[in-house]
Amino acid sequence: MRKTGKSIAALFVALMVVLTLMVPAFAASTITQGATISAPTANSTATVNVATGNAGDTLYLYQVIDANFDPASNNLTMDYTQLFKDFLTATSTTLSLDSYDALASDSAALKDILGAFTAYVKGLTPAPTAAKQATTDGSGKAVFSNVEMGQYIVIGGGNTTGALIYQTVTAEVVPHIDANNEYKIASSYDVEMKVSTPAIEKEVQGTAQDGDKETASIGDIVEYTLTIAVPTYPAGATNKTFFIGDTLSNGLRLNADSIVVKGVAGANETTLAVPAAYTTNTAGATNNGGTFYVDFKFAEIAAYTNVVVTYTATITDQVALGTTGTGNPNDVTLVYSNTPFNGNTWVPSGDPEDPDRPETSDPGYGSDDDTKTVYSYALVIDKYDSNETTKKLSKAVFEVYYGSEAPANLVATITTGEAALQTSAA
Repeated sequence: MRKTGKSIAALFVALMVVLTLMVPAFAASTITQGATISAPTANSTATVNVATGNAGDTLYLYQVIDANFDPASNNLTMDYTQLFKDFLTATSTTLSLDSYDALASDSAALKDILGAFTAYVKGLTPAPTAAKQATTDGSGKAVFSNVEMGQYIVIGGGNTTGALIYQTVTAEVVPHIDANNEYKIASSYDVEMKVSTPAIEKEVQGTAQDGDKETASIGDIVEYTLTIAVPTYPAGATNKTFFIGDTLSNGLRLNADSIVVKGVAGANETTLAVPAAYTTNTAGATNNGGTFYVDFKFAEIAAYTNVVVTYTATITDQVALGTTGTGNPNDVTLVYSNTPFNGNTWVPSGDPEDPDRPETSDPGYGSDDDTKTVYSYALVIDKYDSNETTKKLSKAVFEVYYGSEAPANLVATITTGEAALQTSAA
């Protein structure tokens, strides 16, 4: 909504086309290029196109202001819908139409009001029926047809395929006065949904580079860095669930005391404290493989652009050897609520397994993921009988060194068996 200097309340008086008074033209909606412009009637409707950038999401329109046009007297009047009046009463909020119109579209006050109204609507049981509902197509656009005159709040429903987090925006189908001082209404309006995109990226350090592969040896300690883009949840959001699950393959053992989380804003980094900003659940990943979790308290990280999680893992003797297989992958998944007005933020129960933890397949949750793989080579040592060159001998002892200077870089002492014995070396 754009501040105009003319109040919605002023529209309750009769306006003649010869006047130059302009009806508020809210910033959220723009007339679609090529739309038909005509004189409004009492029953005028329009199409509203909402661009989101994400396919398969359900959007809802909830009406905030009702607009009525009388062609006989050329009067345009506006009033809050009953749903919005009920919200004001329930929240003990005093807000005249005049005050509402005076709020700038990017003001924190307007965002707070729209967010609180959305939370109110989603919290009602049973939930009120939306004025309109539509699903975004492959290009991320939702089309609402036959939308009656007035102002609406657009609420994103979300999906489970990495949906964006939608901010609360308004859509308007309101007659305007043209250059000839005549009321006109468009056949179609466009709205661009403001979105926030959570994302995660993983990096690994402490390895040796072999072409495009990261390699390490048994006993090596490697460090992983997870960089997480912090989204913006709309004002009034009740569900800000936000956590990561990191799964180590067999042969990687988490060093639980190595986990460090920092908040990043510009050039500044702040080490975040447990349990004020986050908690961890490492019970499943302190042997060989398994998954550990970092659960964020979103209010404590909301001011940062990114949060960065670092931790180390030790390569164990269960590591997969060779470079032709899958190696030793380490997968991380960021899980977050993409329906911030549905339910409440999930809180860890303290149970090591947290059986009710949301999953990426649950309705209303989105995700992003990344994987890094570490490889470890196989070193095959055979001892053959000097008289029978095809016969392998067991119990032959070898010292294996890394580098050219022994014994400073002793890797392992190996005793052969009937078959070739394997160890790993970068």
